[in-house]
Formats: sequence, structure tokens, C-alpha cells
Amino acid sequence: MFGKYKHNLYLLSILTIFVVCFSGLVIFAYRGYYTRYFADDYCLALDTFNRNVFQYIDWGFRTIAGRFSFLFVFWLAAQGGLSMAQYLPFILLSIWLMTTYWAVLPWAQWLIASYPRLFATMLSCLLVFSCLAAMPDLDESFYWMTGALVYTLPIIAFTVFGGLLTRILLVPNFNIVLAICATFITCLTAGALSDMFSGIQPIVLALMWFVVALITWRSKSTTAWRVIIVLTVGLLGALISFIIVLQAPSTVLRFNYFPQTLTYGRIILRSLNWSLKLSLEAIRNYGIIYLSVLLLPAFLIFLARSQQKINENICRNRKIVLQVGIVIVVFTYLITLACNGLSVYSTTTGPISRTVAIPTFFWVIGCIGLGSVIGLLFPFQRLPVLAIFVFVIMLCVSPLLNIRSVAAHIQPAQTRASMFDLRDSFLRASRAKNNQVEYIALNKYPRRFGDTYPGDDFAELWVRDCAARFYGFYNLFIK
Repeated sequence: MFGKYKHNLYLLSILTIFVVCFSGLVIFAYRGYYTRYFADDYCLALDTFNRNVFQYIDWGFRTIAGRFSFLFVFWLAAQGGLSMAQYLPFILLSIWLMTTYWAVLPWAQWLIASYPRLFATMLSCLLVFSCLAAMPDLDESFYWMTGALVYTLPIIAFTVFGGLLTRILLVPNFNIVLAICATFITCLTAGALSDMFSGIQPIVLALMWFVVALITWRSKSTTAWRVIIVLTVGLLGALISFIIVLQAPSTVLRFNYFPQTLTYGRIILRSLNWSLKLSLEAIRNYGIIYLSVLLLPAFLIFLARSQQKINENICRNRKIVLQVGIVIVVFTYLITLACNGLSVYSTTTGPISRTVAIPTFFWVIGCIGLGSVIGLLFPFQRLPVLAIFVFVIMLCVSPLLNIRSVAAHIQPAQTRASMFDLRDSFLRASRAKNNQVEYIALNKYPRRFGDTYPGDDFAELWVRDCAARFYGFYNLFIK
């Protein structure tokens, strides 16, 4: 009965999800246009004025953090001046979207025979949109310039590694030498962008290496050994960056602020507790997003199967597909546990909200992977194709609601940006006249200048002092 429009429903479903998610990404990018400097941006940018990139990395490595990749990228960003803060979200979003498409395209071409490029485009938009929508602190994880380079950029870099891995696995003639070199550089660079990611990345790669080695240790397949080689090189690069970050003088100095007082047993217990707490918070606050990310790939794969536009050899080997699903669930949980374990070990408590952007990325990937497994395993043939299409449309309601929520923050962001621009013009004009400046804080819009952490005198004075010197003044006074 539905044979005449099965093909159209599959195409229409992909286009619907693409339009909804891409529209959301446009809103996210537009909101980012009203981002301005705040918090550490002043302090980090101030020290780029009189240092070249090598001097800046050397100084930052000794005094700020061992994240040499972050210091390099921040120095480049600071050369763009204050305006870079408002363009950086769009730049990162564009790069993230392109690298994700590049990473998932071989998988889409291997699995889907009908419109694989369009499917890969849609899936890329869905993945990036869902990551942003499920970040608990989007302002500090993505819009804040320093936070974006520490918590979002490592995810983008790891996506590049994912693309290299899928090509080694699914593209027979892909250059292994190029893959090895690119993998080493990517993993080395990604690990030195973020303290948390420098610890997470070796764990992720070690788990991947163990799973692949366990599956293929008796295999004589050339592809299997190519994957093992690439994972080994990636793990080596990740470990090197982790050791460099860990042994940096600035890292040792920061660890002294959080002396380790917990036994390993208590670290494990707290990690388990925080993993459960973090997972429940994600389900409570963003459960509908994760449900959509889980079910949309499942329904789309069913629609592709209903047209026989899919690699049916995969569907026939249900045992392997089921094993992959189990591995995805276990893998995602272990990554969650590792994120919390690193935070508990370094600070004796769970991760702060902006760092949850990193596990959010792996949760979204886990949901997409598990949804694909569901679509390959379960006999949706019992449901009418039209009913599946209706389910797809219903699941798009959640992204639409999220878009509405993000759009509601545009007006306050415009107001803050206007206030910042007026204050910036006033301070620059006052500096040109060489007058004394007093700055009166606006409590309605905190966390944008010197009043970064209300109640924390040291942090407040530190950031305000950086802001004063950024504009060429001795001090700015908060009244």
C-alpha cells in the first residue's frame, strides 16, 4: 500500500532532520556573534602583546598550563583582537561540521546505498547540534573563547582522528603512511589542548586498541592490522602529550592547590558515585535530546532497509551487530567513569559543568551508534512505513524546542554585547585622553568583566587587574 512513496518518505525524513538541525546550528552560530571577552580571556590575551608565539608558549608552559597546543591556538586567536571572540563560535562550528561530515562519510557509504552523502550530511548536523544542545554549560564550553579552545576544540581534533580511523577501516586504498603521520600529529595536538582531554584520550584509545586486538588477534586481515597500527600510533601520541602536560611546571603548581588526600579506594567510589550522578543529571535535563539521537538513526536505517538500500550482509550477521551494541554501551560507560575519575583524582570532587562537554560528545556518539544497532537488529517491518515517518517527525519536536530555547537567549546576549562595546569604546577613549577610569559593575550581567566569580576575591581581583592592564590602565574599580 505504501510502496509508491516509501522512497520519498526516506528522502523526506533525511531532509526534515537536516533542515531542523542545520537551522539549530545557524541559531547557535548567530548567538555566538554576540560573544565578547570575559574572565581569563583578558589575562591570556594580555600576555600575547609583547611575546611572539614561541615566547608565549614557553611562558605559558611554565606559568599557566602545560597545554602547549592551546597556548599556540590562543596566541593565534588573540592576534585577531577583541572581534575574534564573536567570530570564533562560527569558525569552530564550521570546522566541526566539516570534519564530522568527513569522518562519517565512509561509514554512510558503507552502510547506506541510497543518498549516502545526504545521509552523512544529515548525521553530521544531528551529531554537532545534539552535542551543543546537551552541553550543560554552553556559555563556558563553547561561547567563552578560552573555554571553547579547551573543551570544544579537542572534540573537533578527535573527530579528525575518527575520520582517519574510518578510512583505514572502510577505504581499502587509503594511504597508511599518511594515516599514521596524521594520527600521531592529531592525537598529540588534541591531548595538549585540554587537561581533561589529555587524560581521557589515552584511555579512549587504549580501550579501542583492546577491543580491536581482542576481535582480530587471530585474524590475518590486512585491514585489521592497519587499524591496530593506527591505534598504536594514536595511543603513542596521546601518551606523549599526556606526559608533557602532566610534567609541566605549571601543572605541578596547580596540583599543589588540590593536594591528594583520598585513597585509591575512595577515588574509585567517588568516581562511581559521580558517574551515576552525572548520568542521571544528563537524563533528567537532556533526556529527550539523547532519546531523539538514539531513535532517529534507528528509524532512518529501517526506512533504508524497507527499500533494500542498505548493506544487508550486516543485518544478517545479528550476533556481531549485537556484540557491537554491547561494546558501545560498555565503552560509553567506561569513558564516563574515566572523566569522573580524572576529576576526582585531581580535585577530589566531580567535574565542573563546562568540562562535561567532553563526555557529552562521547554520549552523543554512543547514542547514534546504539541507535544504528537497533535499526539493524529489530524487525521494524511489523510497523507501517508511514508510522515510522510520523515517529521521525515527532522526534524532531525536541530539537525545535531546543532551537526556541537558544533563540530566547539572543536578546540578552545582544544587550550584553552592546554594553560591552560601549564600555570598550569608553575605556579606549579614556586611555587616549590618559584619564583615570572608574568602572561600575552591572550586577544584572555578571561574569563578563572583573566580577567573574562573586565571593572569590582573588579571582575577581586577578581578572579585573588583567582587564585594566589590557586597556592600559593601572586599575579598574568595582563599585
